[in-house]
Amino acid sequence: MAGEKTLVRTFVSHGTKDYGDALLLKLTKQLKLTKKELLRFIDGEMTQEEYEEILKAKGIL
Repeated sequence: MAGEKTLVRTFVSHGTKDYGDALLLKLTKQLKLTKKELLRFIDGEMTQEEYEEILKAKGIL
């Protein structure tokens, strides 16, 4: 998927290291992930390939 455009976009300020539920909810919607998937994504436990497979399974890619 390298170099291909998608409908997935997000922006997070780098001014804080603690994110509340409201921001996490926005990120789940923007990245098209569940909260559990998002937490794995944030913690670096999800590879790019896994993320792309999730989006494919959801019909986004």
